[in-house]
Amino acid sequence: MRKNALPSRLSPQSTEFTSALHQALVEHDIPLSSRQRQQLATHFTLLTQWNAVHNLTRLSTPLEAVYGHYLDILLGLRHVRPGRELLDVGCGAGFPGLVAAVLWPRVLVRCLDSRRKKCVFVQTAAQAMELDNVRVEHGRAQTCLPARLVVSRATFAVERLTVLSRCLRQPGSSRLALWVTMRQQPAVCRQLEIMGLTSVATFAYRHPHGGDRAIVTGRSFHVERGVS
Repeated sequence: MRKNALPSRLSPQSTEFTSALHQALVEHDIPLSSRQRQQLATHFTLLTQWNAVHNLTRLSTPLEAVYGHYLDILLGLRHVRPGRELLDVGCGAGFPGLVAAVLWPRVLVRCLDSRRKKCVFVQTAAQAMELDNVRVEHGRAQTCLPARLVVSRATFAVERLTVLSRCLRQPGSSRLALWVTMRQQPAVCRQLEIMGLTSVATFAYRHPHGGDRAIVTGRSFHVERGVS
């Protein structure tokens, strides 16, 4: 298959999705190539097909998906500086991991989830989207290999954010970025500071269909024992 040619079997809703995505990208000045837009449309088509059986997301219409998932992630990723690799903890249906992989094709994106059906979906979607920078991992945050950049859009009780600490135990400096509502933001920031993260910062943005949202970031520094 040619590198610029993605599968053409899109759902009947794909035209509406593509139109809504185009409008959202223009409104928020987010530059994506035609290939990147088609990759996201391929993801949405598969999501629609799988959602009918596996209940991967509650946002099912093209407009809901564009604004509730894809745009929310793209607006948040404006405040994240990728390195060579990132780990998406609780990747679910590929949010934000697969969107990040589309946006940053040279970054290795590790998608971690404890639910096997979601891992199978993300692997299937990554192949259909022709993403060769995605690695799917079935497991939990407590036992995964750490990463320099950890992101998550999964819903965590504030007191359970400590499970992410294991993901940040890379020797040296690691960063964490979380999608939260502004109502959650004060408690999340306090918890990150309790966890020992430094440079905790909030980047707020107005989500047109989801109210006030924010990316909360923090930095962790880990010194490996026995290393001088």
